[in-house]
Amino acid sequence: MSSWTAHATVAEPPELLLAFVAHYLDLGADEVHLCLDHWDNETLDRLAGIDRLRLTLCDDRYWADLGMRRPPDQESRQIVNAQAALNGLRTDWLFFCDADEFLCVTREVKGILQDVPQEIAHARVEVAERLFPRTRPQTTIFDGTIRGRLPDPGVVETIYGRSALFLTDGLTGHPEGKSFVRRDAGLSMRLHFPIRSEAARLRSLFGKPLDKGPLLNAAHLVHFDGMTLLHWLLKLRRYGRARAQAFEAQTALRRMAGHAVAQLTGDSRPRFRRQTDGREAQISLIAEDQPEQIAELLSAIAPDQPTLQALGDHAGALPSLQLDPAATLSRQLPGCNANLTAAAFDARLRQQHDAAGDVRFVEHLLDHLEGPKQRLTGPTSTEVS
Repeated sequence: MSSWTAHATVAEPPELLLAFVAHYLDLGADEVHLCLDHWDNETLDRLAGIDRLRLTLCDDRYWADLGMRRPPDQESRQIVNAQAALNGLRTDWLFFCDADEFLCVTREVKGILQDVPQEIAHARVEVAERLFPRTRPQTTIFDGTIRGRLPDPGVVETIYGRSALFLTDGLTGHPEGKSFVRRDAGLSMRLHFPIRSEAARLRSLFGKPLDKGPLLNAAHLVHFDGMTLLHWLLKLRRYGRARAQAFEAQTALRRMAGHAVAQLTGDSRPRFRRQTDGREAQISLIAEDQPEQIAELLSAIAPDQPTLQALGDHAGALPSLQLDPAATLSRQLPGCNANLTAAAFDARLRQQHDAAGDVRFVEHLLDHLEGPKQRLTGPTSTEVS
């Protein structure tokens, strides 16, 4: 059977990291490798001593050993860390994902990988996404309903109406999925799938598509695009600030070139660190104070019952996936005493982001909503369907 490593660069609270580690150990990963981009003593203490877990502290010495300064943006650090993990891989395959992404399979992962033809160097996992139904308030960070990708824009617009502006293939997050990559295949890591060389990336700029790899059967990657509603909105706020700072850090010539390309392509902003159209719309709106559009933004990830019913009428829109990270955590790491409630997670967020004023900003946006805020944060069951 093929061996595999689950790898992620992380800066999340220890409760989420414990659930992530337990989940991938339960799936049979030979190793879970976490690159800690940010950490504290509590995180280190609670992760210490877990069998098959390897921790890498991304401190100044780590970056010096790689022969570089710490990249200023999160995505670059993720890619560099994934490449370093691939270069030093001790198993047959590397699975590169984020701490809010949980692989869901219908048969053993090692068997799935064993069936991949030897000539295939990397393969993707189809993405699904957790959403917050307004009829079922969130109690734990894993509560909600899982929706699948809808590649037909007409179907997305029919189901979501004006909220479709904030979606890409029916998802608020990325639609590409994440990849398993073979060891010693000579590949360069990227966020969603690897490439064979920088030349391949340059060719893609002229219209030649990159090799995304085949989709694996019997597997989905469930993306929790925000562990809570507060978490999701804070992430959008952070993305917008990080991109603006990175763009301003570029030379004047590159900024001018970016603006020129944006004008030629009709984009609302330069294609510097541009994400999906849906995410761009989310990031743009989060800085505005327009109650009606904020409600539409929330509806993209927190649909009402008629929208859920419309989703259920389309094949694959609400896939039946068996995923229970809380139960897996109790089984794999008994006695870890992880508080997975949404209230506890939000309390941590408020402590971390209070100085920047982001929590107050986001809660000001939520105050424009007459009902969803209360319904999404009240008591309910902890079932993920």
